[in-house]
Parts: sequence; C-alpha cells; structure tokens
Amino acid sequence: MKFCSKCGTQLSDDAVFCSSCGARMEASVSAPASTGTEGVKPGVPSSTNGGQDLTEVAGNVVSNLTNTVNQALNSEKGQEYLTSSSKLGNIGYAAAVLGAVSVFFPLVSLNILGGFGLSVMDLSKLAGILIIGISLYGAYGVNSRKYNVTLAAGQTLLLLTVWGILICYDKVSGKASADIAGYDFGIYFMLLASVVLILIAGFLSLAAKQVKPDIGRAFNEIRAMEFSTVEINGYNINVVVLTVILLVLVFLGGVLSK
Repeated sequence: MKFCSKCGTQLSDDAVFCSSCGARMEASVSAPASTGTEGVKPGVPSSTNGGQDLTEVAGNVVSNLTNTVNQALNSEKGQEYLTSSSKLGNIGYAAAVLGAVSVFFPLVSLNILGGFGLSVMDLSKLAGILIIGISLYGAYGVNSRKYNVTLAAGQTLLLLTVWGILICYDKVSGKASADIAGYDFGIYFMLLASVVLILIAGFLSLAAKQVKPDIGRAFNEIRAMEFSTVEINGYNINVVVLTVILLVLVFLGGVLSK
C-alpha cells in the first residue's frame, strides 16, 4: 500500500498515476509501521510496568521516617539534648513520673451508667503501688547512672501496657462495643513513659561513652544492655531476668490484692 506524494490519496502498490490528482508515482511511500505504542502519551509509563510493590512502599515510608528522625536528632538542638546527660536525665525523670501517675488514670472508659473509667488502682491497689515503684526504679537508674536499670523498668512498663491493651481488647473492639468502651489516658501515659524510658536509657549510655548519638546507635546500645547485669544485694541479675522478675511481682500483686 502506498500514498500519493501530492495529495496523499491511498493507492495500490502497482499504481503508476494517482487516481485523484493524476500525478505520476515516481517513488512509493509506504504507510508508517506500527510501533505498538499508539495511544501511549509521552512521559506516561505503560500500565504493563505494574504498580509499585506494597513492601517497597512500606520500606520507603520507614526509611523516610527514620531519615526524618535522624535529621531532627542530628540538628544542633537535637545534639545539644542528646549529648547532655543532665537534659536527657530530666526527660527520664519526667517519663518516670508519668509512668507513676498513669496508675491513677483510667485504662478503659465505659460509656454506660453515666460513664466511668477503671484505673490500675481501681483494679488492684497493690499492683498500682508496684508499678509506681518500678517507675521510680527507672528514675533511680537515671540518677545512679545505672542505665540498664532504667531499661529494665521501661521494658516492664511496656510489657504491662501491651498486656493491658490485650486484656481490654474485647471490651473496646468491634462496632457495638466501641460505642460503650474505649482506651483511656492510663494506657497512653504508661505506653509513652515506657518508650521514653527505654530510649533514654540508650541515649544516656551513648552520652556517657561520648559517642555521637543517633537512633541506630541508641537501639544497638539498648540491645547490648539486654545482656548486661544489675547488682542487687550482691547478686548479678541479667536485665532480661530482672524485667521478668518485676513483671511477676506486679502480677502477684494483682492476684493477692483480689
């Protein structure tokens, strides 16, 4: 198939003259070959490339978040705080106080009978007193520079928070129950206190070693402290074992006070 070079009329391959304008066909002009890209706009990727993998998206989000946190920590103000044991210590003390007062705030609020909440002290005064003691034990670790003690206290509070969330889950999950129950300040305060105590233990340890702090080094320091020991009455107790002991004390307190 060819076209007239003068008027563009489509002609047969053996045509010598154009049937429309009469021009002589000196050379055949073939129709352009299809490239298979018709309808694809420039700069728009073909749909055959597929969407971005969900795992890759999640990885990018985590990477971006980590970079943002590290940028904040590496800023002049961030480094001023993270290299100052006194400023880090004040944050640790504040977290310990928050953990202690969390037992007075409701873990779960029930929107029935006029609305009321249940705190740790409502459920078990002995368990509440033990949690206050564990929080203050974390502050003692900051003050005495026994940062693995602060780590053990923070881990205990974190595990207690997770346990509280799990046992209250049936009461606050589902559309029907969500209207009558929900997590309250006590859970959130204890969760915040536990996370801050754990992180502060790592950053305080880095500051004591005069190592430039960042979130990655802090987590590495926390992992290393897990294998360290705390001396109590002449006995060296592993941090993980100490965390378990503190948890058992709270559970026993809850059982004995019923």
